[in-house]
Amino acid sequence: MVLGHRKGPKGENEVVRLLSSWWGQVEPGCQFKRTPKSGGWGNAEVRGDFKVAGDICTTSQQWPFTIEVKRRESWSFGAFAEGRLSPVWKWWRQCIDAAAEEDRIPLLWARKNRQPWIVLLPERLLVPLLVERDMEPDITFSRLASRVDDGDIRPVCIVGTKFLQLPPQAWLPKRRGIGRTMLAT
Repeated sequence: MVLGHRKGPKGENEVVRLLSSWWGQVEPGCQFKRTPKSGGWGNAEVRGDFKVAGDICTTSQQWPFTIEVKRRESWSFGAFAEGRLSPVWKWWRQCIDAAAEEDRIPLLWARKNRQPWIVLLPERLLVPLLVERDMEPDITFSRLASRVDDGDIRPVCIVGTKFLQLPPQAWLPKRRGIGRTMLAT
C-alpha cells in the first residue's frame, strides 16, 4: 500500500474515535466505523439499496450527519480560506451529494499533516449554535471565486476541537431538524 493511501483510512479512524466519544454522550454504546470500502462505494449506483453514504457509518438511531473525511496534503489552506478554487470545495460538494441521499446534514472533516482538523457544516445550521454559545466560526465565506461550487449550501468552517465543544444534543433531529429540508431557504 502506498503511503498516501494509508492516510485516508488513518484519518477516518481518527475521526471515528473522536465522534464515538462525543456522540456517546447522547447514545451510549452506539458504534462508529469506517464505511466498508468507503472509497469503493463512492456513489449511489455502486451502493444500490444499501443505506451507507459517506466515509463513516454508525449504529446510532439519531445521528443526523453524513460524513466525508479527507486527510490530504495536496491543497492550500490559504486558497480555501479565501474562497478560491481548492480540492476542499470538491470534497464539500461530494459531502452534500452523499448527505442528500440520506436526507442528512453534510459534515466534512479535513486536515493536512501536523495541522488541526477543520470541519465544514452548513452555515444556516452551525452559526446559530455558535451564537447561542458566544462562539464564532473560524472561517466564513462572504464571497467565493466564480468557479467554486458550494452546492448552494454555503458552509462555515471551524476547527474540529471547537465542533466537539458543541453539545451533541444540539444536533438531535427533534431539536434541529435534519437534511436538505432544513437547509432549504
